[in-house]
Amino acid sequence: MAGEKEPVAASAVVAPATAEVVAPASVAAAETSPPGALPPSDSAPAADAPAEPTRTPTLLEKFDTETKAAAESAEPKETAKAEPVAPEAKTDVKPTETKPGEAKAADAPKDGDKPFEAEPAALAPLEYKYALPETLTMDDVLKGEVHKAFDSLRTGDAQPLIDFYAKQRQQDAEQTLRNQFDTFNKTKETWEKDWLADPEIGGAGHRTALKAIARTRDLGISSAAPGTKQYEADRAQFDQFLVITGAGSHPAFARLLHNLSRFTSEPQAEDIPTDIKPTRTNGKAPKGGIYNHPSSANMDK
Repeated sequence: MAGEKEPVAASAVVAPATAEVVAPASVAAAETSPPGALPPSDSAPAADAPAEPTRTPTLLEKFDTETKAAAESAEPKETAKAEPVAPEAKTDVKPTETKPGEAKAADAPKDGDKPFEAEPAALAPLEYKYALPETLTMDDVLKGEVHKAFDSLRTGDAQPLIDFYAKQRQQDAEQTLRNQFDTFNKTKETWEKDWLADPEIGGAGHRTALKAIARTRDLGISSAAPGTKQYEADRAQFDQFLVITGAGSHPAFARLLHNLSRFTSEPQAEDIPTDIKPTRTNGKAPKGGIYNHPSSANMDK
């Protein structure tokens, strides 16, 4: 329940600072661990708890995934044979019978057990008075948790208040992480829209442009030969760069690779000049067997 207008305790909350629109630092480990993983919590998540933040793939990642899936679907697959499952062994377990008047061993009193103590009398309800800033709100559920933590101080037990404060800090951290992922994903969506709207690398020919971009990326990410350990290590490092920065969805980065693809690809029909004019001798060797400058007199003989 953290974030803007998040209900929090009056004595245990600091208004969140505005975060810049950058990729979250935790995304750096997204390739080696599940993206969006949150620190473990001692208590089980509530049924209505918000989903863990996740990173959306870049446009280049989507293209690579689709290309790999298409290649795998074209390969024949072997059908695995199911092994027979052995039947489970049945065992007859008879309940332990207890004779009348005979107490169970677990129910027998043990040495060191504390004697029965009566519960302390309930404290009289106390009305707490405080004023919340305009940026904070508190619903009835949260107010009840706050007052319960305050009540513990009347008996000298400060642990419930500490636990409540730690819980709120954890929720604030999780909400901040969700906000970062949400902002980062929306930023990449904007970049991808600009990419697809670009007249050179977008539109109906954006798949052709993606092929050229991916080919140039694969040729330039490493000086080692494809398939070697060094190439795979360089490729993993480059992919991590794309994940952290979101450059795999940025139109400027895509345009850079697309422009470089002209130097790494075979010349296209539109790149071959068509206004070539023959020489005055139409390619015939001049007399004397020596080619001179076009202005030489030999070219006219």
